[in-house]
Amino acid sequence: MQVVDQKELEAVLKSLKQLTPNIEKNVLVGATRAGAAKMRDRMRDKVSKRSGALAKAIYVKRVRMSNRRLIMQRATIRKKVLENGKGSKNTQQYAFYLEYGTAKMTPKPFVRPTLDGNYNEAVTAARSYFVTRFAKDKKKWGF
Repeated sequence: MQVVDQKELEAVLKSLKQLTPNIEKNVLVGATRAGAAKMRDRMRDKVSKRSGALAKAIYVKRVRMSNRRLIMQRATIRKKVLENGKGSKNTQQYAFYLEYGTAKMTPKPFVRPTLDGNYNEAVTAARSYFVTRFAKDKKKWGF
C-alpha cells in the first residue's frame, strides 16, 4: 500500500476546488449554449416565414439557475412588438397563436416539433463542444 503525503493530498484537493468553477465557467456554459443554439436554429427553420420577424425574435438567452451560481442557456422568443395593418401584437403572443392556433386559425406548431425531433442533435452539439473545450483547457489547468 502506497502512503500519500498530506501536503500532496491538500494540493490536489485545492486544485480540484479551483477546477470546478473553471469547468463550470468556461466549459459547461459554452456547451449549453451550443445545444441551445442548435434548437434556436431548428425553431427558426420550422417557423412560418411570413414576415421573418418571429424567426429573428428567436434567440439564445443566458439564465442563472435559482439559488445557484450555475448559468445555463435556453432558446426563447424575444418580446418585440409587430406592427401591421390590423394593429399590433408582440412576437411571444404571435408565437403562442401559431403554436396552439385560435378559433379562426389552425395551429402551425414549431416549438414542440423542434423539441421532440432535435433533442439528440442538441445533446450531440453540447457534448462535442464539451469534449473539445475540455481537452483544450485541461492543459491550461495542469492536467
